[in-house]
Amino acid sequence: MAAEASFCLFMSGSLPLGVPVADLAEIVEVDALVRISLCPDRIVGLCPYHRQVVPVVTLGARGSRPEALTAESRIKGKLARDAVLILQTDHGLWGVLIDREGTVITTERPVACEPRMLHDGVVTVGMIHHGKDDYAVLDAESTWRGLREGVTNWFERINESAPPARFLVSSSG
Repeated sequence: MAAEASFCLFMSGSLPLGVPVADLAEIVEVDALVRISLCPDRIVGLCPYHRQVVPVVTLGARGSRPEALTAESRIKGKLARDAVLILQTDHGLWGVLIDREGTVITTERPVACEPRMLHDGVVTVGMIHHGKDDYAVLDAESTWRGLREGVTNWFERINESAPPARFLVSSSG
């Protein structure tokens, strides 16, 4: 008899999502994400994970991260820690910034659908109704490929619009 698949349901930027537990490496809390300048808003930073550096994204519709230094982010005088869901794919590890509350593991079966892209590379393959919300089930591998392609295209557009580099050539006589 086949084992039932389990799914991790979570919120990222107020977007209800789920992933198969088989794609989940771990949920970690990090003190601070390392910001990368000149990145799309969807890329919120890098985090350490078992001697590796993992890129972290937000998957909400806007693709923006709440400000880290707001009054709500302070807990008893300390900066709140970010919760990151670490996913494992054939192309490596990547992380999703998730909301702290409401993450659950369920064995509810998703309603399967043809893979479809929600926005900016996020690919879903089904839907799970849990509580009052419908959670879109991510295809972790396709989503990671789509996000990487989006970032690559973004950097190519920046480089095309950048003025050409000028080099100072000096002659010694």
